[in-house]
Amino acid sequence: MSLPASGNVNEMTLSMKSNEDQEEKESHLMSGEELIFLAESAGHERFWEYEGDIFMLLYNRFGTVPFMDIPDIAFMYMEINNWQGMSVRCGVWQYYESGAFQDGKFERVMAYLRTHHEEEMASVYALGIQDYANEIYRGNYDYPEEWFEGTDTIDEWIRDHEDHIYKWMYDLIMDHKKELLKTCGQGTKAR
Repeated sequence: MSLPASGNVNEMTLSMKSNEDQEEKESHLMSGEELIFLAESAGHERFWEYEGDIFMLLYNRFGTVPFMDIPDIAFMYMEINNWQGMSVRCGVWQYYESGAFQDGKFERVMAYLRTHHEEEMASVYALGIQDYANEIYRGNYDYPEEWFEGTDTIDEWIRDHEDHIYKWMYDLIMDHKKELLKTCGQGTKAR
């Protein structure tokens, strides 16, 4: 890259920064089809590079939809992604605490996992389901210690099975990409 006509290095730096910002904006504006194509090309080993963008694609479409009305694939992807993400960021107990006020949500996740032969993940997932919504805990949040022991076990399992979880999410998306894109209003040209 050559210096601008003014010879000002700062002007060149600003120009480069502007181009980088534009490229970043364009990458965030890619279609669902392009996103899934890139994720598929990367394989499950590098799915972590795209899992957040896929989550946002689904969240932008279903974020205000009651969870029982979200199609299974989108619902399960968002839930398992959120489950794993909360574990990594702040401890999975917060996933269970926030979800406890939505009757049937955890049961839907477990039923899907069991129906699709993910017994180990379903069993681990079940360890965190507690009565966080009980009125006796509102305001004081003094949850029983054994609940945290269970969620510590889940956090450890998630950490130890990170590759499996990414592959599971990857397979979920790739096995249902046409249906998912159609549901998200993104077309159906998926390969």
